Amino acid sequence: MNPINLIADTLIAAAAHSQQQTLAPSATEHYHQLVDLLADRQIELARVQKKPDSPGGHASLLEDLTDANADQDADLLAATLTLLATLRDQAPAESTSAEQNQSIGIDIDNVVAANANIFDVVSDDLAVRIRNSEFLGTVHVGQVVAGETGEGQGGRSGAIQMKDVKANEIHVGDKIYQTGSPLDLSS
Repeated sequence: MNPINLIADTLIAAAAHSQQQTLAPSATEHYHQLVDLLADRQIELARVQKKPDSPGGHASLLEDLTDANADQDADLLAATLTLLATLRDQAPAESTSAEQNQSIGIDIDNVVAANANIFDVVSDDLAVRIRNSEFLGTVHVGQVVAGETGEGQGGRSGAIQMKDVKANEIHVGDKIYQTGSPLDLSS
């Protein structure tokens, strides 16, 4: 991911959490530090702060960040990485002993990203698990095999598990889910 997208996506994720009042105090502090730095550089934030899921706001923010050469600004990048680390740290670490003993090929939890492309995964128990994550574009999952018999390819039960995943589109095998709200494909 390029630095401009990293700054924009981190800011938007924090703004969304801020609206839902789910930011930990340290994350709130780092969010406001990043907002202050961006305001000092005269980058317009009102639109994404008011409506973080607005594609127009995202595009406008990307343009403003590009015009301001934000990808060359060490202070902005450091503040973004600090906020991103704080957001990841505040995610609850919930797992049962059964989950800890489970073989998982790809396990994604609490991630904010532009897109995800996951292919050619083989695992004994679960090929792909995505939880509590947000993708601004599309998630593609295909050619996955789980279990000793190899059943589950292309998204059949047991191969792919998604819980509270938000994306514009989610492609699992030959199925396409269009969603703007969290999707739950747990088995």
